[in-house]
Amino acid sequence: MVHGRAEDVGRRPDHRGSYQAVVVRSFARPAVVAECAAPLLVVGGRLVVSEPPQGDDRWSDEGLSQLGLSPATPTETGPRLVSLNQDGLCPDRFPRRVGVPGKRPLW
Repeated sequence: MVHGRAEDVGRRPDHRGSYQAVVVRSFARPAVVAECAAPLLVVGGRLVVSEPPQGDDRWSDEGLSQLGLSPATPTETGPRLVSLNQDGLCPDRFPRRVGVPGKRPLW
């Protein structure tokens, strides 16, 4: 188990690009969730986010591409989940330092 801020853990070499999947409850705006999770994923990995019942079109394709993520695919039935694939490497500049993703989101 890892304890720490996602912005810090995503910069640690022992965790960066190490996980096939990251599953999160939506803890912030989509831009913040994506920026904190993308650095943890291997290319080909998947980010699954539990979303609020309403809130369509919260994920920016252009913003996601900056992080190496593909466009969001919502589930058709059951709990509202959004699935994103890590199609390319997340650039080293992400995640930005603690607090910055929330104060200045990518979208």
